[in-house]
Amino acid sequence: MRISRGLALLAVTTTPALAQQQLVIDRLTDLNAKAPQPPIPVLQAAVQTGASAYSAAKKTCSPTSVQVSEVAPITGAGVILPAILSGKIRNAWTLYANHVGCPGEDTVRYMVLQLPDDSLRAARVNEGRSLANPTIMRDTSAMAAMAALRQAKIVDPSCKGDDMTMGSTRVVSRSKDLGPEKFGSRYVGSWSEVWQFRTCGHRLDVPVDFTADGDGGAYTNVKASAVALAR
Repeated sequence: MRISRGLALLAVTTTPALAQQQLVIDRLTDLNAKAPQPPIPVLQAAVQTGASAYSAAKKTCSPTSVQVSEVAPITGAGVILPAILSGKIRNAWTLYANHVGCPGEDTVRYMVLQLPDDSLRAARVNEGRSLANPTIMRDTSAMAAMAALRQAKIVDPSCKGDDMTMGSTRVVSRSKDLGPEKFGSRYVGSWSEVWQFRTCGHRLDVPVDFTADGDGGAYTNVKASAVALAR
């Protein structure tokens, strides 16, 4: 399945693909410069608020503090770009956070939105590592969860998946030509990840392949036949 971010919003000519990519990147660079990354302490405060709200809602460990790293703009990722162009938000970033005081928990990735009044809102995206931007992950996770449920039903026919949750994610391979992330998108190359889901007392690993489509999006392949019980 192809997950694209709609570069037509910024494309103004029918130039060849590489030239159009540069045109888009130049425009995203300009948009990003108008709403630069907030200071790390400000981002940490927003993530702390988001983490506390998530913990209260899910009744999980609430971190005493958070340590953030690897902040990256996702100005051109999926629904983010049209939201910026329409004035709903000013910019957005992803970052990784370690939850201090919650032993055993993996690194958590957050998306931080900067609203029109410059306030920040942080939302948990996933536990663990992923190269898929939040839009690609959102649009692929439902298919991955269905694949996990099918395998769970083979092991336990009574399983309905009502308690399905997404666990940790990890990157397992990258192609040699995988390009760098530019504002939340990769334009060349491919990579593979394993996403874990939990349901009916089982942990299931779902392999997912991603291939950049050259337009800022990605072709995704949830490998349903390769879903396995986690060891």
